Amino acid sequence: MAYAEWKTGRADEIAVFEAFFRKAPFNGIYTIFAGVDEIKRFLNDFRFTEQQIKYVRGILPRAEEEFFDWLRKLDCSKVKVSGI
Repeated sequence: MAYAEWKTGRADEIAVFEAFFRKAPFNGIYTIFAGVDEIKRFLNDFRFTEQQIKYVRGILPRAEEEFFDWLRKLDCSKVKVSGI
């Protein structure tokens, strides 16, 4: 999916993702979502390692080298996390 977005020039456009569930667990009516701080820490430190890029290259052997250069430079500094 990242390659398709990169290939079409849409990789740096704004995208929105949601995390949700349909039913409270354990037949309950209330739920507490914990872990937003961990998500933010993960995104702050997110980088592709050379080993991960090598793996992706194995899956996408025909991908242009520029895509892998883009992966090397990719960071999540513009990602915003919000919750209700």
